[in-house]
Amino acid sequence: MEAQISWSGPDGVQQRILEKSSFAQVAQYGLDVIDSGQVIVELRTTTSGTQAIVGKSTSVVPLNKRTHVVATYDGSVIRIYLDGMLDSETSAGGSAGDLSTKPPPSSGTDLGIGNQSIYVPPRDRPFKGLIDEVALFDKALPAQRILAHYNAP
Repeated sequence: MEAQISWSGPDGVQQRILEKSSFAQVAQYGLDVIDSGQVIVELRTTTSGTQAIVGKSTSVVPLNKRTHVVATYDGSVIRIYLDGMLDSETSAGGSAGDLSTKPPPSSGTDLGIGNQSIYVPPRDRPFKGLIDEVALFDKALPAQRILAHYNAP
């Protein structure tokens, strides 16, 4: 998952950059900013059931500054990159495995960018700021490619 963001600060909720849901209250995969300014990644794998594997950045996203955010998962480790540099790694441990392919619920969206508020009960988590250049890839990008994306005009 990749996006360019400019975050305007906390608002008391986990702010969605993007999310694909697979159960009403569980992300199949998601990329968010929390009130501390850290980026979190939620993944549901074929072995984690309805529990999400969560990775969190060490660094915080600066306020009102263009930030390139990338999260990768290679089947065992979640990696978060900020502005082209590796920030954190989180092992999936016993929950490692491929991303779950369970289809989304019949009511709702497959993918939300910036918010997901149509579920019952609502999951209104608007992103406070700007989101641009969202991209999803079918495999974990290598570090060199992430840096090249960051450095591209």
